[in-house]
Amino acid sequence: MKTFRRLMLNFDINNFSLSKRFFQYKRQLLNSPPAMRFFSACFFGNPMTLSLGKFLPEFYKPSYYACASGSCHTLNGLFPHINPGELFVYLGIANGITTLGLNHIDLALRYLLIGLVINFLRGWVMDFTTAYVQRQQGIELSKKLKSA
Repeated sequence: MKTFRRLMLNFDINNFSLSKRFFQYKRQLLNSPPAMRFFSACFFGNPMTLSLGKFLPEFYKPSYYACASGSCHTLNGLFPHINPGELFVYLGIANGITTLGLNHIDLALRYLLIGLVINFLRGWVMDFTTAYVQRQQGIELSKKLKSA
């Protein structure tokens, strides 16, 4: 029994360091603009997605807004609750696709995948643009999250 406790104690100590690393990585991932944009769009929808950018570091706010403003449209095919005001656009296209005898699920998946790629590119280009303007103006925007 003592050996079992000793093994469990060693396992817990080793797991603590692994879980600590995992949670640090998870925090970095969730604070990145693409992941935060996707999760905020799925859970909060439009326009609350845009207001969650205030929790990001200053450097990433422009790219987050660029990604989030487009993601509310492209995720609409699979998640209609995200932007119900724009649902008529997707449903009009889906109606035309259905009239042609094609499946509208394929349209929704293509809409989602192309939207993810385009929004990633928008955010990436905006990061480069932010860095360029930062150098041009001679200012330094923080890349670290301020702790409360």
